[in-house]
Amino acid sequence: MNEYGAELTDPKQAVEQEVVEKRNIEEFKASLSEKDKRILEMRMRGIKPEDIAKAVGYQTPSAAKKRIDRVA
Repeated sequence: MNEYGAELTDPKQAVEQEVVEKRNIEEFKASLSEKDKRILEMRMRGIKPEDIAKAVGYQTPSAAKKRIDRVA
C-alpha cells in the first residue's frame, strides 16, 4: 500500500491478469452455441428482448430473456 492506502499494482501481474481474463472470455464464448452467441451479441448492443426473440425465432420475448439469463 502507498501512503494514501491504495494498493500498488505490479505491472507484470496486471498484464498476466488481463491475459487470463481474455482467455477465460474466449473459452466461454467457444462453449456457446451460435444462437447463444448471437443472442448475447445482440443484447450487448442494446437490442431489446422483443427484437432478439423475433430475430432468433422465439415466440415470446420472455423466452429470449430466460435464455439470456441462463447463458449469462
